Amino acid sequence: MASIEKRGKNSFRLVVEAGYGANNKRIKKSKTIRIEDESLLRTTKKIRDYLNEELVKFKIEVEAGEYIAPEKMLFESFVREWKEKYATKHLEPTTINTYERHLKNHIIPEFGHMKLNQIKPMHILTFLDKLAQPGMRKDNKKVGLSGTSRRYIHIE
Repeated sequence: MASIEKRGKNSFRLVVEAGYGANNKRIKKSKTIRIEDESLLRTTKKIRDYLNEELVKFKIEVEAGEYIAPEKMLFESFVREWKEKYATKHLEPTTINTYERHLKNHIIPEFGHMKLNQIKPMHILTFLDKLAQPGMRKDNKKVGLSGTSRRYIHIE
């Protein structure tokens, strides 16, 4: 069963049932959608069609086991799951090793403790700026990372 709940003027919650838990209680996944497009909000039919389309996409994602609630998952946990479900199947071992090195040395110490929905663009910009500061290299040289290293970390 899936449903759409109006939460405010331009906010809606999509709810999808994902089976039953150990104590026979229904497991529900929800996702809030905010609609900023004023033209979409003007007509009931357009908004209903848009929300139904989003609900179908969300339901497929939940049923496939691909939905990750951003408010509950830590970045470090996401990285482990990404490696298991994606990286080992689609990337070469040397690429995985490079990614793991950058993750271990720079990215996880900075973002590992944060939940996915807490990481904002400003956090990333501050982090990238920090990489250029002296002392960020692991070989104890008192200079920042090179532009190439910073670019690779940004890409990953």
